[in-house]
Amino acid sequence: DLSLMLVVHNVVAPAILWRCSGTYRKEARDLKQRLVWRNIATSMVHAATFFTTAVIDFSDGDFSCRLWTSNSPFQEACFALMLAYLTYDTILVIVTYLHGTITFPMFVGYSVHHWLGIISYLIVLGGKQGGEFGTYVHLSELSTVFLHIRWFYERTKRPEALGFLITSALFALCFTATRVLLPMYMIIQQYSTVHLWTDAWRGQAVFAISLVFYALQLMWFVEVATGVKEGVQALLKPKPKSS
Repeated sequence: DLSLMLVVHNVVAPAILWRCSGTYRKEARDLKQRLVWRNIATSMVHAATFFTTAVIDFSDGDFSCRLWTSNSPFQEACFALMLAYLTYDTILVIVTYLHGTITFPMFVGYSVHHWLGIISYLIVLGGKQGGEFGTYVHLSELSTVFLHIRWFYERTKRPEALGFLITSALFALCFTATRVLLPMYMIIQQYSTVHLWTDAWRGQAVFAISLVFYALQLMWFVEVATGVKEGVQALLKPKPKSS
C-alpha cells in the first residue's frame, strides 16, 4: 500500500544512497535534490520488482496475451501495489514540478501517464478481469531500471564510462522492445478480443487507454531515438589530435 512506498522513499532509499553514493551525501543537503534522488531510487526498486512479478506471472510459458481472462490472486496483489506506487509517484510529480525540478511538458506527460494508469488498474480490479493486461505492462519496467542506472552514471559525472554506454544501449533496446513492439502486439490482441470481456465497457475503456499510453510511448521513443543518434554521432566524431 501507500505506506510501503513511503517507507521505501524515506527509509530504504536514503539508507542505500547514503552508504553507496558520495554525490548523494553532498546533494542531500538540498531538499529539491534529496527528493529527486530518493524518487529515482524508489522508482528503480519499483521497476525491478514489477518486472520480476511479470516474469513470475509468465513462468508457466503462456504468452498468448489472453487479456480478457479472470485475474489471479497474484495479479490482483500486484495491481493493488502498483496503484499504491502510482498514487505515491503522482504526488511526487506534483511536488517536484512545484519545486521547479521538472518542466511543464514533463509534468503533463507524467500526470497523464499516471492518471490513466490508475484508472486502468481500477477498471481491471473492479471487474476482476483483464489481469494479463497489467502483466504485459509490467514487462516494460525493465527499461526503467536501465534508465535510472544511466541517470546515476550521469549524476556522478561518469558519462564516459563503459558501463554508461552499455546501460544506454540496453535502455534503448529494452524501451524499443517493451514499450514500442510489445504494446503494438498487445493492442492488436485487445482489438480482436475486446468483445470477450464480461463487461464490454471495461474492455473498451482499457483498449482506449492503451491507445493513449501507446501514443505517449511513441512520443518518448522519438526522444530516445534522437538521443541514440546524438550519442552515436558523438562516439564517431574524430577526437582532436593532441599537439
